[in-house]
Amino acid sequence: ANETVKITSISVRMNRTGHGIPLEIYTMKGSYDITGTWIHRQTVNIPEGLGEGALYVVPRDHFSPIEVPAGIRTAFHLKMMEENLLVGEGFGVFRDEIMTIEAGESVDHFFFHDVKEDYIWNGALTYELV
Repeated sequence: ANETVKITSISVRMNRTGHGIPLEIYTMKGSYDITGTWIHRQTVNIPEGLGEGALYVVPRDHFSPIEVPAGIRTAFHLKMMEENLLVGEGFGVFRDEIMTIEAGESVDHFFFHDVKEDYIWNGALTYELV
């Protein structure tokens, strides 16, 4: 980020409905590295999946904000204990005047097993300036 930002919510697309689906959120300083030192930031229980492909926005009151300092690259890893998280094929660079998001790797099922290159996360981050 060009300026310090606070991630205030996260959105995911899932392939099912259900209740109490846990979403674990990890970060690490630097670029995505499966052998890096990841910090478990929080587990958010998604109260109900909305169905295949529907975007679920985690409410702000269920999410602990994550600060990303200006000029510091921060990698995010989202984990679900079942294959519920939808990803899309491709590589993407998404940017606005404040932040750049690079997406292009996914891991299969559990934490850091088979890396799938050219698969991108299919959700959104909501942020505000600090």
